Amino acid sequence: MEEVLNDLEQYAVSWRSGFVPSSPSEPLPTIYKPWEDLATALPSTLKDGEIVAKVNSLSTLKQDALTNDSHLQRAYVLLSFIINAYIHGGHQNTIPPALSDPYLVICERLGLEPVISFASLCLFNYRQSEHQVNGQRKDQTICNGAKLKIVMSGGEALPTSSITNHEPNVLSGLRSIVTFTGTIDEETFYLVPVLVERLGGPLIPLLLRTLIAARNGQWSTVVSSLDTCADTLCQMANALGEMSLCNPDFFYNTIRPFIGGIDGTFVRGTGEEISVKLAGGSAVQSSLFPFLDHIFGIKHESPLLKEMRAYMPGKHRRLLEDVENLPSLVDLAERGEAGNEVRLTIGVCKKELIEWRTRHLALVARYVVVPAAKERERQRRNGNVVVSAEVSGTAGSNPLVFLRKVRDDVKVVSA
Repeated sequence: MEEVLNDLEQYAVSWRSGFVPSSPSEPLPTIYKPWEDLATALPSTLKDGEIVAKVNSLSTLKQDALTNDSHLQRAYVLLSFIINAYIHGGHQNTIPPALSDPYLVICERLGLEPVISFASLCLFNYRQSEHQVNGQRKDQTICNGAKLKIVMSGGEALPTSSITNHEPNVLSGLRSIVTFTGTIDEETFYLVPVLVERLGGPLIPLLLRTLIAARNGQWSTVVSSLDTCADTLCQMANALGEMSLCNPDFFYNTIRPFIGGIDGTFVRGTGEEISVKLAGGSAVQSSLFPFLDHIFGIKHESPLLKEMRAYMPGKHRRLLEDVENLPSLVDLAERGEAGNEVRLTIGVCKKELIEWRTRHLALVARYVVVPAAKERERQRRNGNVVVSAEVSGTAGSNPLVFLRKVRDDVKVVSA
């Protein structure tokens, strides 16, 4: 446990922001200016129908000047967006060597599948801005694990005046590095997960320390840490309310097509052709929630969750593998004389995880299921044949069925 905790940097994990880099990447060395310029100009390039011509005019650039993780992460973001703009905006399925050669190497160095992902859309795709994005959250639920714990144990709720009211998180200070549409809607869709991940980032060292405390029988420390965890999970759920800045129909019809996967061919400069069929960017590729699931002894049987591990950065994936070799907090509590308060506080954290997943389900319904139904109805009214009523997420699954099962896995364990 101590080995993992004391060397989080080897997993590209920040003590402050978790799987999100603690500082946004800087522009790449000047040799890569063609990538920076094209990625920055994607909204106008796509609007003007020039993406194919722009890509075909690129020269193949070597990766020698990409000397650190920050360089690799930014290059991965730039090329992921350019390639998806070329495929989905330019209606191409063969990626030329000027993109294929550097992209395949960069993805291999990062331990990622060669396709746009949660990492390129969200984790690595943020920058600081001096300007604020105005927006107010409608849901300002108060977070207090102690209140929920009292209610769960059959006691009376604390009066409101004794509850800490955390200030709502807003998108001020954060902007996306690259977008397809140049809209606040699109930036919101990418940045809300960044907010969630940054809020949850400190839980990684906190919960690893909690495992050590539980192993050593320091149950009062465990309870205190879990109270903090419950409040943090509540704040993460509240942060999802910021998604209201993104219009659901605009997301479904305009943004979503660009973040799909690749079913095409990478052509190398040597003439080699590599055919791939890969899923697109999806929140299921987050490493934070598999980490939390293991800590709280939550088991999932979904093959999709296992498949999506390949779409996580290699260092993040290795952290999950190493953490999953450790006993869960539930295991340690069952082995030791944890007492009722520890079990109760673990239950509070699980209920906050359920709440997060319930709110996430509501977002998926609002941004995917409902607009999909509207589009099917529009097609019917126009006399078009609707082949299937099945709704598919960017990771290739029926999102509501899949996410309900993931949420209910927590309910089964925490009951």
